[in-house]
Amino acid sequence: MKLLRKAIDTYRNEGLVELIYKSIRFSKNELRYAAQKITNLVYSITDKYRFTGPENIYSNEYYEKRRKNPRRSDAHQVAKALNDRYEPNSVIDLGCAIGHYLEYFHNRDKIIQGVEGNDAALEYAVVPKENIEIHDLRDIYAPNGKYDLVICFEVAEHLSEPHVNKLLQSISKSGDIVAFTAAPPGQGGKHHVNEKDRRYWKCKFNNYGYTYEEDDVQNIRSKVSVEKVTEIPENLFIFKKDGS
Repeated sequence: MKLLRKAIDTYRNEGLVELIYKSIRFSKNELRYAAQKITNLVYSITDKYRFTGPENIYSNEYYEKRRKNPRRSDAHQVAKALNDRYEPNSVIDLGCAIGHYLEYFHNRDKIIQGVEGNDAALEYAVVPKENIEIHDLRDIYAPNGKYDLVICFEVAEHLSEPHVNKLLQSISKSGDIVAFTAAPPGQGGKHHVNEKDRRYWKCKFNNYGYTYEEDDVQNIRSKVSVEKVTEIPENLFIFKKDGS
């Protein structure tokens, strides 16, 4: 009924031609969304049984874009807000791509470690390649000790449900303060096989001894004004283990 009323209003206020144009555009968007949903459903099956992996998700063009502003400068802005809040001496990024969040910390002589599933990202790395380890995050990652800050941005939605707990174990082994984001239901995107709401992730992290820190989230959001990577402040979680 809502769509019908909207169509009638468009016809009355803007005419038949505009109604036809908007209907075609709406249909294209719906078809595109449906096609993406079907593709991601297929990915969820092939990912579960490892017929596809991190190397199948993003092209070289994806990594090349992250070397350029505003994506790169946006990443620095987010990293600065995290640095100002927590003043870490060591940072690990699980699913780091080209290391564009780690770059800010590296430039300030922090200890950094990146973990990335697709070795194509190394060609475009903005931190020393020796600081990025190629590892499929569907398997548990064992870091060399704990880091002051763990970053894991827009990775979890790419892992089908059986692999999510392995990612959480990797995070838990890596540190006690975690900056985390994951695409919520409806965000859409290539290979988004596990979009979940905020309550789901809070519960998951709670099972590993973490507490969600709303004040920290609001503080960091207030200091970040990004142009391209708007999903980072929008989807941001901060989790801490007791005593951290």
